[in-house]
Amino acid sequence: GICHNEGLSKFPVDTSIFQLIAKMIISAVGYATMCLGFVVALEYTSVGNATIFSNSQALILLAGKLLVGDPVSASEGTGALVAFAGAVLCSRDSFEASSVGSDAIWGDFYALVSAIGGVGYMVYAKNLRQHMPVYQFMFLNMFLGSVVVAFIMFVTNKTMTFDRHINHGMFGWMNLEQDRLPLEIVMIIVCNLLGAMGYARSMQYFDNLTISVACLMEPVMAEFIAFELDVGFLPGWKGWLGNFLVAAGTFAVVNPGR
Repeated sequence: GICHNEGLSKFPVDTSIFQLIAKMIISAVGYATMCLGFVVALEYTSVGNATIFSNSQALILLAGKLLVGDPVSASEGTGALVAFAGAVLCSRDSFEASSVGSDAIWGDFYALVSAIGGVGYMVYAKNLRQHMPVYQFMFLNMFLGSVVVAFIMFVTNKTMTFDRHINHGMFGWMNLEQDRLPLEIVMIIVCNLLGAMGYARSMQYFDNLTISVACLMEPVMAEFIAFELDVGFLPGWKGWLGNFLVAAGTFAVVNPGR
């Protein structure tokens, strides 16, 4: 049957292919929401602010586990809260050093929408990873996510052409300008192969809460990368303290002392 075909050999016999397709679509919608929310947030607020709010999945997942009665160790709960507090300090430091305007509240809102989409993506991605290899999952997730983004652009009447126009072409990323194809290659290798695929691969070994807390290291790295690219500032004392708290909280969650 279809469950034994090459590429689908990991599907259990009693798993409905229609359920898997539905979960794949929900996962892709969550992933697209996570990415779009973050990109839109950057138009209103600083890199640090957008990164911390979009990575608040740890608190959302922690609250969800508590609400449904799943066990949460003291080390996990405390570590998640400490790491998030540290990330907030990093964010506040970045916010004070930047020149974001009064519309920053909208940036926070879109970043939180990104976080909610990220939670949906992580929950369904973890389930799907039990049934398919990481490369197959990432290809389907990226492809369906791209379709979702294109549909949203169409519905919201954004300018979109099926050519290599550098600003609104669907294949504009293929241009050789420094901020198109070269940047796209960096994003594919660093952000997707090492980042997004790394998270998807780790879902076999870690709880979603552990992964989401590890994601809180992103605001820390984002500050240094933004400084190197001349789009941000080095952290002040709040940022350095926040960096330490993020590292300590992450260590507490990853190594709960069991």
